[in-house]
Amino acid sequence: YFKARLKFPIDYPYSPPAFRFLTKMWHPNIYETGDVCISILHPPVDAERDGVKVPTTLAEYCVKTKAPAPDEGSDLFYDDYYEDGEVEEAGSCFGEDEDDSGTEES
Repeated sequence: YFKARLKFPIDYPYSPPAFRFLTKMWHPNIYETGDVCISILHPPVDAERDGVKVPTTLAEYCVKTKAPAPDEGSDLFYDDYYEDGEVEEAGSCFGEDEDDSGTEES
């Protein structure tokens, strides 16, 4: 996980929060100081009357740091594809008389 600091100004939601990564990292949109280069975190030139929508806009820019395990995606697909109790047919991929076990003699 990456540590970060999010500070909300007194006049929030009319001014954006300050966001800074505390964990050192290299990324094209992150300065060496940890400040993030995203337009929604800078004061707008023409402030909107309804303010800054932080929960929605930050969610769009969040970096997902936890990658699923390699087999997890295929397991999820398999679970969604086959109903509970349903078993895939043994010969569905190779036809009924083809054997792909690799034990045949040539």
